[in-house]
Parts: sequence; structure tokens; C-alpha cells
Amino acid sequence: MTKRTIATLALCLSATVLAAEQEMPLPPGHPEIAHPSPSSMPESAIGTLRIHAQQKTADGPSLQGQKAIVHFYQGDKVIKHVDAVLDANGEATVGDIPLTRNAVQALVMVPYGNITYQAVSHIMNSAMTEAKVEVPVYETTRDIPEWKIAMRHLMISHTSAGVRVVDMLAVDNPSDRTWIGTNEHEEGTTLILKLPPGAGNIEIGDGFTEHSLHFHNGTIYNVAPMTPGMTHYSFGYTIPVKSGKVEIPINTPALTQQLIVFAPNDGSEIKANGLLEQGTRKTDGGEMRMFSGVALMPGQPSGLTISGLANTPAAVGGGWSTAQVVAASALGVVLLGGIGFMLLKPVKPKAEN
Repeated sequence: MTKRTIATLALCLSATVLAAEQEMPLPPGHPEIAHPSPSSMPESAIGTLRIHAQQKTADGPSLQGQKAIVHFYQGDKVIKHVDAVLDANGEATVGDIPLTRNAVQALVMVPYGNITYQAVSHIMNSAMTEAKVEVPVYETTRDIPEWKIAMRHLMISHTSAGVRVVDMLAVDNPSDRTWIGTNEHEEGTTLILKLPPGAGNIEIGDGFTEHSLHFHNGTIYNVAPMTPGMTHYSFGYTIPVKSGKVEIPINTPALTQQLIVFAPNDGSEIKANGLLEQGTRKTDGGEMRMFSGVALMPGQPSGLTISGLANTPAAVGGGWSTAQVVAASALGVVLLGGIGFMLLKPVKPKAEN
């Protein structure tokens, strides 16, 4: 994602959370919480942002003297740009932020070790003039951490072009260093995912960029660094139907603690491999059959074979819309965090010869 996209999505998320907090009823006996109405807010004010960049690697050096790049967004427009310098505590203060009744958020970027770490502040406006943002920063390593896939969800839909798959992963790096990958590619590969035979029309979302994604012999190679903690990845592809069926093998590159697959309950025959069927769930996109697996080891086979389908040409597009993916959160299980912002976009990955 671009920095502008990240800031815009964060604004949308904060606005949604704020609206939910205002509409949620308070427990009986809880004192009322006053929310300033736009008419009661000052027309303008000056704000202050406090930045704290934290060195999270145990033996990492001080961040004193490192630069923090700050963009203040109002909607998708940058209203102020500041380059601050961190002190011995990794802190910096930015003042003189022009505020009105409209929401403003800061995107803070700390370039360190050839990687830019970033975080987004809470909303600021003329009634909320102060904000603080924490930016974790890490040393890098080429050593492979004991990373795992904490949760993985696949959403399957049928289209005129074939079977569309949207794949979402929450990957956990338990170390305190950013893994910059193996030497599969010059930049360093951190995630390798083999796609089903014939898969095409690749689209990417969280965790990928057009520059980080390489595609070779039906396999995705991602060269983006893997930071400590949880990283979300999302991508989609289409598989053409041949001889009335589609096989969807699921590649497990690391220990996968939980895997859930949703497929339309439309009368087609589904055979599960290494997964247990868990009944059906109703969604705005229709009734879905649910399959799951737990504690899948690296390389352990799993997937679905769907038959009784009409043949289709080569994969050219179609599939779940963002609204349908969001609606799937009502399935009775918790989908990956941030799934509402998994905006897939077409991409032409770098082809490897």
C-alpha cells in the first residue's frame, strides 16, 4: 500500500470507531459522556503531536538523531509536512499544527536500517488538540525467525471466469528483529506461496506491493521485510474450470495454527483434503460452507476439490467484492483484523525467467 492509502484507511477506521463509540449504549448507572458537537467546537486551534519511537530490539542502539517524517492528513490531503529529529529517548514534539473542526491525523515515518517504520496518530481537531504516536523500530536480521501463520482464511466464489479465491493470512514473527529474508532474490524473500495450477489474474492487498511481489513458475515470492509481531497479507487469484471441476490445493509455508475456508453452498460437490467440514454460515453474499484445519505443519497437504461446475476460459477476473468480504465477518468466527480494508488491486508481478 502507499503511504497515502494507509493514512486514508486509518482515517476511515478511526471515524468508524468513533461513531461506534458514540452510538453504543452505556451500561446502566454509567454517567453520561459528553461528546462535543461541531457547533460547540472552536472554529480553529493549534495542535501538538508527541512522537515516541521505541527501539524494540533488546540490544539495539539508541535512536537519538534519527529522523521522523510527519505528514498531517485531512482526508486524503496533506496539510502539513514536518521533519523532526529524535532525542536520546527517541522522542520528538511537533507543534503549530493548524486544526479546524475537521479530523486530522498524522502519519509518522521513521526510516531506519533501510526500512521505514510507520504509525498513525489518533484523530485531532479543534476540540482535541493533542495526540501521541508510538512507532516501534527494530534491528534487522537475515536469520529465519520461528515465524508462523496464526490465522488464514480463504474466501471462494464462482464467477464467469472460473473460481475466485481471496486468501488472507495473519503471520506472526515472534522475534525482536525485522527479518529481511533469505537470498532467494536479491532483495531477500520472506514469504513464498505456491498457487494452484492455472491460477491467474493475481490481485494484491495488505502485505504486498507491486515492487515486493515476484511471480515465477506459479509461485509468489514476497521480498517485503517481515517485522516482529503480526503482519497481514491478502491476495486473490482466479482458477479456470476444466472438465467441470477445480482443485484448490493450499500451500502451507509455515506452521498454520488455524485455517478456515469458505465456499458457496450452491449445490456443487466439494471434497475436502486435510480439512474438516464445519457446517454452513449465512452471509450477505449467500450461504457458505465452512471447512477448517488446525496446527497444519509446513508442507502438509490440504485444500478443496469442487466439481459439478461449468467449464470456463483462462482466468480473467471477477470474485468477491470488498463489501462481501466485510459482510463475511458475520459468519460467527472472527476474521482477520483489518479485513474491512483489504482492498485488492490488479497487479502485474515481476516475472522471473
